[in-house]
Amino acid sequence: MYPGAVPATARVLIADDQPHILEALQLLLKCSGFSTEAVTHPARVLRALEAGAFDAVLLDLNYTRDTTAGEEGLELVSQIRSIDKLLPVLVMTAWGSIDQAVEAMRRGASDFVQKPWENRQLLQKLQNQLSRAQAQRRTQFQRDDELREAREIQDKLLPKELPEVRNYEVAAMTQPLRFVGGDYYNVARFSPQHTMICIADVAGKGMPAALLMSS
Repeated sequence: MYPGAVPATARVLIADDQPHILEALQLLLKCSGFSTEAVTHPARVLRALEAGAFDAVLLDLNYTRDTTAGEEGLELVSQIRSIDKLLPVLVMTAWGSIDQAVEAMRRGASDFVQKPWENRQLLQKLQNQLSRAQAQRRTQFQRDDELREAREIQDKLLPKELPEVRNYEVAAMTQPLRFVGGDYYNVARFSPQHTMICIADVAGKGMPAALLMSS
């Protein structure tokens, strides 16, 4: 599938420690055309993400009985973000507060839903985040593809072979910090007695330096 393309059936990972909540969410999402997988513990969320591809995660913030701080869920959001920066993550809690919502968003949550949820609102938020993530992945794919092409063009500006210079061994290479950079080198023989060696490093990194280098 083209990166960023809308999946025929979006696959959603649901995490909650209450079986009746999982059952209700699975029924709602399946009736709305989503494919779902349900887990009851934060560790199982990470294992599920490592084992298969998901288009979104819908997770509860509280997993320990009689706790309302949401620390397990907040830490889980941070861990998910370390795996995938663009995966839509919607967090849920029956004890929602502005501070908890702000902290969840700060750690990388895409949106916040308070229990008891309203079906239409939950589905709308989920669809909005799926569309947003698809657009971001499409943009990222196009940007990476353009950078790969720029790298190939820049490679052609560098000499493939260096001339032999009497009494010297000449070798050169460049490795940009990113896809492209501002480094340039060349060796040219003007006569048996005259050789030009050019080494240049444009200030800066990335595309701006590469454009200056190519000029």
